[in-house]
Amino acid sequence: YSTGLISIQGDAAPAPGGGGGTGPTAADMVHNFTLSGTTSSFYTITGNLSTSQGTVLYNGLTLTQCLKLESTTAISFTTTAAATLTLVFNDTFSGTVKVDGANQTVSAGRLTMTLAAGAHQLAKGTTANLYYMSTVYAGPLATLTPQEALSIKVYPNPAADEVLVGWKSQRAFSLYTSTGSLLKTGITNQPFNLKDVKPGLYLIVIRDEEGHLQTSRLLKQ
Repeated sequence: YSTGLISIQGDAAPAPGGGGGTGPTAADMVHNFTLSGTTSSFYTITGNLSTSQGTVLYNGLTLTQCLKLESTTAISFTTTAAATLTLVFNDTFSGTVKVDGANQTVSAGRLTMTLAAGAHQLAKGTTANLYYMSTVYAGPLATLTPQEALSIKVYPNPAADEVLVGWKSQRAFSLYTSTGSLLKTGITNQPFNLKDVKPGLYLIVIRDEEGHLQTSRLLKQ
């Protein structure tokens, strides 16, 4: 399993259907409002944040900050191929959110739907609190195909209960599922527990000292 460099300035491999142009990485297309606020290289986000609307647990994450969906809130982004959109609200929320001008029903705080390629807009349906969102292409790992070999060392690979992610210095890394969802985080050059991770193909992402995203694949047995 090779490693590679993806620049946050746009030297990543093309997204599906991109016609050879540059495109966002799977990590760019996952947005955690607790970690990133309204800053994103994939989504354009306008609205007010809040840390007083409760806590949501999702995919092993503790989400404490949300975007308030109000009349002035707007989220826009563009997909170059069919994709799956996931929105995460308060667990008890049942209402609507507008996707491309049409009301979509949210049940138990979650909405998952398919989007066609093109420009998209999210806006208020029912007043709600949005904690997390992701847009995933049918083949997200292709978006993150490495362009040149670099220095992430993953051993053993495939791995069973534990893995070591080696890097030239101690840095945080993220483990993503094959659908682009953040699963858990760890520290390089230290044993990383995989006992709670299901068998499958995963992606390890490190932001290096120059701000670029380094990636490597991990096969969990």
